Amino acid sequence: MEIYNELKKVVIWLQYVFMIIFLGIYGAINFFVGRYIFNFANLGIIQVNKYIFWILFWITAFSFIISRFGHEILPRRLANIFLKVGSYWMALLFYMVLLLGIVYMFLLINKGVKIIPQDIINSSKFAMRSGILIVSTVIVICTIGYINANNLKVINYNVKIPKSAGDIKKLNAIMISDVHLGVLIDKEKLEKIVEKVNGENPDIIFICGDLVDEDISPILEHKMGEVLEKLKSKYGTYFVMGNHEYIGRKDKEIIEELKSANINVLVDEVTKVDNSFYVVGRDDLASGYIKGTERKSLDELTKGIDKSLPIIVLDHQPKELEEAKNIGADMQLSGHTHRGQMFPNNFITQRVYEVDWGHVKKDNLNVIVSSGVGTWGPPIRFGTNAEIVKISMDFK
Repeated sequence: MEIYNELKKVVIWLQYVFMIIFLGIYGAINFFVGRYIFNFANLGIIQVNKYIFWILFWITAFSFIISRFGHEILPRRLANIFLKVGSYWMALLFYMVLLLGIVYMFLLINKGVKIIPQDIINSSKFAMRSGILIVSTVIVICTIGYINANNLKVINYNVKIPKSAGDIKKLNAIMISDVHLGVLIDKEKLEKIVEKVNGENPDIIFICGDLVDEDISPILEHKMGEVLEKLKSKYGTYFVMGNHEYIGRKDKEIIEELKSANINVLVDEVTKVDNSFYVVGRDDLASGYIKGTERKSLDELTKGIDKSLPIIVLDHQPKELEEAKNIGADMQLSGHTHRGQMFPNNFITQRVYEVDWGHVKKDNLNVIVSSGVGTWGPPIRFGTNAEIVKISMDFK
């Protein structure tokens, strides 16, 4: 017991150290961008009072963090304002840093190569024009990203499964993931998603995790469960947990709410649909490091089932694909990656995951990973789509 308490103290201490380091780095990045914006604004466009500027700037820069750590003590409306401001700022900051990095890299190279004469670079005109170009580019990117995030697209996949599903020869399935319902993805957006899903006349609906963005309060307050209850399909709606359902530590309440909305919640469970095919719902990997519960292996989950029938695995994170292939699964549906959400983050997700988006075959296993229908953090998608996945399955 004494060793356990000591280890607990070490973990808490390390968390504080990590927090201080993170805030230091985040503050430095914001200061770098803030100084550039202040200097650019004072080139002659407008004259900005430095005290007012820096007060407003730091409030904006730390809005997201304030909302995350202060939502329990701040009035809900104020916390929501901080969250919205902070979320948009994250996107602006990301592209400001990216573009400023490119500009400073160019200036460094130019010192040696002399692409542009140094006297031109040192002029106020060059500073003004480059500043206008950077700021306008960031605004255009974020505007396009906002439109993309709100423009729901249906992505179609045709999959042949070499197994018999009894009397079912074709199955029209809809898969959505990463909705992140909450303050930013609200009831109105959910209604549009449900309407779009129902418009595809699905035989079955799969929700592959991160339906809720940590906090269940907005879902309960705005009765979003009543909207989810409107999802219509022949064989029902099946849901598996994502990491965000666990992050808020309200997983039990979330499961209860979804069940009351007539959604079949599968947490390390297998269900046989119409005596024709199996849906295997895996618990998310996050349950291990958040709750300390290890999820079951696919081998353990599928022991005793008739593997001559089609097997569809739902797993929020596109991992352990070999395990799905080895137990004879015909399909694994996943989300989680957002496909990076904002270009060029997709290059990172491509390196981290074997399949970060799209349809890939591994022998007889069809892996389909969605970029998600919602957003996390900035309500912006640049270079990716907010997508509803439609899968037409043909059985033997």
